[in-house]
Amino acid sequence: MLGMRINEAKSMFFDRRAVKGMMDKISRRALSRIGSYVRTVMRNRLKKRGSNYWDSSQPGEPPKRHSGHLHDWTFFAYDNVAQNVVIGPADLRDRRGDNVPEILDRGGYTTITAGRNRGQKKYVAPRPFAGPSLDDAEPKFADFWQDAYAGKTYTR
Repeated sequence: MLGMRINEAKSMFFDRRAVKGMMDKISRRALSRIGSYVRTVMRNRLKKRGSNYWDSSQPGEPPKRHSGHLHDWTFFAYDNVAQNVVIGPADLRDRRGDNVPEILDRGGYTTITAGRNRGQKKYVAPRPFAGPSLDDAEPKFADFWQDAYAGKTYTR
């Protein structure tokens, strides 16, 4: 998980002047590409739900998108302390203070807010998406570093 609020994450994006001043061009290029690629893999794991509104993923599968918040608020940012890239959804707390992306990814208890089970505390089984996304993207990391040192640029 990103572990940052949205404004904190935005201040550490790779195009910010402060971040550009903290690191050399090659590291910034490689880490930015790694972050971008892992974020894309992570977003692609979050499938849209079916025609049934209550259609949800099975435990062990990545969560399905209902509102799009998890998909839209997934960022990558530079972590100055670890001098690395941090990738994941921003800290999206609901009204009760539960960090919903973390509960979905790792599992945990949350209070139901709607329907006949309203007010009950229920366990949500883990629906991992962050770790498997990193595992899927990891084989390409060496290529991103090699291309950064070679000065290759990518165009869309």
